[in-house]
Amino acid sequence: MRTWSALTIGAAALALGACEPTAPAEPQPAAEPVEAPRQDREPVSPTPPVVKARVTPAGPPVTVEAADDEGARRAAEVTQVHPLETQDARLFSTAGGDPAINGLITWLGLFQGPAEGWRVFRIGDFESWRVIDEAEGRVVLEVAESSLNPDTGLAMTRRKRVIVRFNPDSPQNITVTPAS
Repeated sequence: MRTWSALTIGAAALALGACEPTAPAEPQPAAEPVEAPRQDREPVSPTPPVVKARVTPAGPPVTVEAADDEGARRAAEVTQVHPLETQDARLFSTAGGDPAINGLITWLGLFQGPAEGWRVFRIGDFESWRVIDEAEGRVVLEVAESSLNPDTGLAMTRRKRVIVRFNPDSPQNITVTPAS
């Protein structure tokens, strides 16, 4: 249960960081509608859009001290969370590695119950990822993965898809399969 609390604290810290007052938006001309390519299924959005609003204080501030908890500090590394809609599972990323070449260590967490907590599996190290399909015991990701071109020394990024399969009832391991 402690891991869940740390993840909640990290997610709240990230959300609170977006609560700064902003200047009113400049009016923009209306864009021409563009027809999106047809897909068999709509991709699942990895993160809902942030709604910015002008706010003013409505009471005295409350001073909060830093948490003296290793779990809370580790939760601050969480950069993206995607709960799987019909399963006790979630995908999440932690910041790490070289941010110029990938840097999102991506994980699958499967909740095993209050006594055991979360069982966590590393999927990979990506530049970005998004869920494009999910079903019982399976999730499909579209990822961007960077590497250095050996001839030029410059970073190059490629997009690919991976299928992550798992047994949600008794996960001992997962499989990560390249997909087309």
